[in-house]
Amino acid sequence: CIRDRVRSPGEGALKVGRYIVKVLGDDLLIVHEGRATFRVLYEKLLRGEVRGRRLLMPVKVGEVKPEVAAALRRVGFRFEGNRLVEAPDFLRVIDPATVSSLLKGVSGTEGDEALALKVASLLSGSLHLEPEDLILNLMLCNNPYQDPEGRVIVRRITAKELDSLLQ
Repeated sequence: CIRDRVRSPGEGALKVGRYIVKVLGDDLLIVHEGRATFRVLYEKLLRGEVRGRRLLMPVKVGEVKPEVAAALRRVGFRFEGNRLVEAPDFLRVIDPATVSSLLKGVSGTEGDEALALKVASLLSGSLHLEPEDLILNLMLCNNPYQDPEGRVIVRRITAKELDSLLQ
């Protein structure tokens, strides 16, 4: 099982462009970083595993409709008037443009799955995990092989496939 061998001593993950390459025995695991982040974030949001953290400096935003504020509260955001005062704990930097995109992209009528999909899609570009942590979190997901939109995240290349590539 891949999950059992993801964190093997002495075998780190290597970031190559938008991919992460991990050695697993004689095989290679190639992970699309953006799609993996999207999957991990989507599942965390869907399971309600996101805690909010109070911001030291609130972020001033435009008008926040009450139904949008209520929806975003379910995923770790809290607004007081036109100020963002709390954000999900996984966001280290709060980009006002991303918050603006969230406010425009969320209607407030979404169910949990649709809300998680929209928010994960908008925030996954802002979230950067260490390659080893990302792979570990990905392997703990219900579906580590496809992102929420059905695109391939992971490809395992066996030693035999590598041999045939280099013939």
